[in-house]
Formats: sequence, C-alpha cells, structure tokens
Amino acid sequence: MDKEKIMVFLRNKGPSVPNDIKKALGGDTIIFGAILSELISRGQIKITKLKMGSSPFYYLPGQEQSIERLVTYLNPKDQETVRLLREQKVIRESEHSLFVRLSLRNIPDFAKEMMIQTKEGPYRFWRYYLISQEEALKIINERQQAKAQEKKPIDETKPANESDDKPKIDKKIKEPKDEINSNDEQKIPEVKNKEVKKETPEPEKQQLLNIKPSLEKTPFYELIINYFEKNKIIILHEQQLSKDREYIFKIKLPTMIGDLEFLAYARNKKKLNETDAALALLKAKNEDLQCLFLTNGDFTKKSLQIINKEYKGMIIKKL
Repeated sequence: MDKEKIMVFLRNKGPSVPNDIKKALGGDTIIFGAILSELISRGQIKITKLKMGSSPFYYLPGQEQSIERLVTYLNPKDQETVRLLREQKVIRESEHSLFVRLSLRNIPDFAKEMMIQTKEGPYRFWRYYLISQEEALKIINERQQAKAQEKKPIDETKPANESDDKPKIDKKIKEPKDEINSNDEQKIPEVKNKEVKKETPEPEKQQLLNIKPSLEKTPFYELIINYFEKNKIIILHEQQLSKDREYIFKIKLPTMIGDLEFLAYARNKKKLNETDAALALLKAKNEDLQCLFLTNGDFTKKSLQIINKEYKGMIIKKL
C-alpha cells in the first residue's frame, strides 16, 4: 500500500473511515496506520473530530463541503444545532440556550469559534465552518445596521450624530447584561417591569417551600432539598420512584443569563456506573432538558470516562 493510492481513494470517495480505505486497498494494518499518521502530520489529509463508532473520517484538503453529509452521525440534538448554525451562518452565543451553547462545543467540525474584543470585554460568536471569518464579520455588521435602523424611529429625541460613528460590531455587543437577561417582559414599560421583578420571585420561593411536605421526609430526600436551597434552585415538579433511593425533579435555576430548567435525577447508591447515568439522561432527553445527576455515591473511574466521552448534556454533582 502506498500513499498515492490512499490519496486517490479519498479523492474519489470523499470522507472515509480507515476501515473502508483498508478494505478497498488491502495491506498490513500497522503499516496502513503509520501511513495515515504521516499524511496527517504533513497536512496532506485531514481528520474529523466526528466519529462513526470509534473511527474518525479522513478527507483531503478542499473536500470540506463534503463533511456536511456526515451530520447524520451526530446525535439528534447536535444535528439541530448544526442546522441552526447553517441557516443563520453566524450566531452570538449569549443569545441562545444553555443546551445550544454546550452543543456548539461538541461539533468542532461544523462550528468555528470567534472571539470579538470590545471595550466591555470579549464576546463569543460561532460561525458555520464554510463561512469565512471575514464574511462572518460582514454579516454581524449588516445585522447591527438593520437593528440600528429599527431603533431610529423610536428614539426621536436622540441627536442625529450621537452614535453614528461608533463601530457597528462594538454596538452590536454592548450592554451585555441587558442582552443576556433580555426576554419579552423587558419590552414592557419600566413601571410594569418593576412590578414583575417584585411579584415573580416570591411565588417561586413559596413554591419551593410548599413542595417539601409533598414527599416523605427521608435522610436522602432532605439531603437533596438542602442542596436545592443552598443553590437557590426552584422545584417545579417532583416524583419519588423508590423509597429514599430514587427521585426525579424538574427544577429551575435563576441565573444572570435567565432561568435555566433541568431534569434533576437523584440516586441514593454507593457505587454507580454508566447504566445509572444512561437512565437519567434518557429521561431528561425525553423532556428535552439538560440532566443534573445528584448522588451521595461515586461513579467508577471507567464509567466516568464513558460518561464524559459519550453522555453529552449531563452534569454530575455529589451531595
């Protein structure tokens, strides 16, 4: 087997896993692996982070557009993120949900990070991998221009030359606190907005207090509730699956970027493995939520390696 044959195969077939190349060309496995490594180190072929099973895809420089067909090997949630990024071309990270922000980091073949430095600090954008950085900056500028035009008729008292000379991309990402916390309620006049701030948190806190007696008070349950109270987590729904061993909660966590909802799965067990985590993650995905796994036990080292590698969208906390 020689290098040129591998290059010809990839030129004709496009992105391929090593097993497909070896089946077509034959040869010794060790030598084949060494040739691929050499071609990669020289930049003559490229390799994806995305894998089919445990195998990445190999492709030639210039075949980047062919990577689009590999989206089907991603999990459904990451596929949705790729579609979103492909449609919008460039997205600002802080404008999207926690799941999307995490998902963007899981698809490095399709999402390219851009840090834009402003007077207020750096802001993170993501561009679709087929969009150049120059084109991405142009898109951000154009969106800012459109946004500025929409605001002009409203602000009639503002001097015409007050902010026209400011860099468009800087204006786009100013006042991060307002944008990160933005929701439909922020469009309500100021007086009403103050009323919302006064009225909303109190019922939520009351909900947390009132829900405690709904389940039997057991040592593990009390441990969970103490964790929620300490971290200002609001319980929206709770269910006991087995006595003092297994609980499910739908929770809300108020943060600087808005309220985040999770499915919290609590397990009273000394030794845990990936099967325990898989059950929790499945329940969370059925609810289209991120998963918070709470336990007073420990996962085995091997299971943690599997979870960190394959169980995207799960946070594990020991009580």
